[in-house]
Amino acid sequence: MAALMVFVSLLASSAKGTVIKSMRRSTARVQKITAIAQAAVGVLLILSTVYVDVFVELLFP
Repeated sequence: MAALMVFVSLLASSAKGTVIKSMRRSTARVQKITAIAQAAVGVLLILSTVYVDVFVELLFP
């Protein structure tokens, strides 16, 4: 994660405004994708809590 942050910082400092503008445009899409992923993980955690026996059988046959 730290390497990605350093890479983006170096890219932004060495690039012209076009790269920064495209990164700003893609921010909304990234936020939507991460929100969907977090919701899916949350649902999976709730289901695994409710149906513990099923998940234990799936993970440890």
